[in-house]
Amino acid sequence: MPPKKFVKAPKSMAEKIITDLRAKGIFDRNFSVIRNGEFIYIPVRDDYSGEHIVIDAEPRITVPSASGSFDTIGNIVIMKRYDEALAHDILKTHRNIRSVFYDDGVAGSERKRKLRLIAGDGNTVTEYRENGCSFIIDISKAYFSPRLATERRRLIDQVSDGEFIFDMFAGVGPISIEIARYHRVRIIASDINCEAINMLQQNMTRNALRGVIEPVCADARSVASEISEADRVIMNNPTASFSFLPDALKTVRVGGTVNYYEFLDRSGLESRLVDLKSVGLEPVDIHRVHSYSKTISLYSMTLKKGMRGTDHLDTVSKSDERHSDI
Repeated sequence: MPPKKFVKAPKSMAEKIITDLRAKGIFDRNFSVIRNGEFIYIPVRDDYSGEHIVIDAEPRITVPSASGSFDTIGNIVIMKRYDEALAHDILKTHRNIRSVFYDDGVAGSERKRKLRLIAGDGNTVTEYRENGCSFIIDISKAYFSPRLATERRRLIDQVSDGEFIFDMFAGVGPISIEIARYHRVRIIASDINCEAINMLQQNMTRNALRGVIEPVCADARSVASEISEADRVIMNNPTASFSFLPDALKTVRVGGTVNYYEFLDRSGLESRLVDLKSVGLEPVDIHRVHSYSKTISLYSMTLKKGMRGTDHLDTVSKSDERHSDI
């Protein structure tokens, strides 16, 4: 990868510095901002003469909006639209990209992508770095989204040392590992996909962890039946989280936190908030993470468990399956 100039800034000052650099025409939009722990590395133009560091970095992959969206995971690109010409162009112009796949959807309870190779060597295993952590991911065996990097950083900042956490849909471990990298916590990380759990275990050895992670390959409901008095439950399964809510709430203590994710449209969000409040969950923070379609977005909700409403959990869990096929 070619060397590139970056300005190193504390996370707390990053927004102001980026704004100033953009106003002066110095910010280089052709490269991505790099986040690593407590610091942000901001790309600047090659003629910038101020204090900076040099990092080997590839330019951001840009495509016309008509070509649809895509994800870059390490040296793999996953496209939402089948486009052979664009796939070959990406390989020619970005030396670090080895394979380009078409994503034909995520299937089954194990959440595996249906992939078709468009261009490249077809290797589905890649190394991915995020928030100071390193992951080995086989994209054909476990679902992973790089679009949640900022959201995972937000979760790291929410957590306090000493928490007992249940990560219900852990996958290859990005949430659990990133939290345990920075906090002395105990995390039970479950997933029904045993291949994902195997990768989680490998990724645990790749990162210096302050916390303890206990990986479990099993359905989240069965794992939940063995857990009580958790300080935090993380429910990152946007197509199915609501159906697991009764099991999740049995694991978390009164006053504990539920980090809840779901694909919803605006009217669905309002309806869901009514459901959540009816089972004793009070919203602390609600924000849109990213769009899924023209009308549906991924929403992140930070919720606190209160005393009231828990007798109605089973009834509510069956009341709405409107987004189960997203």
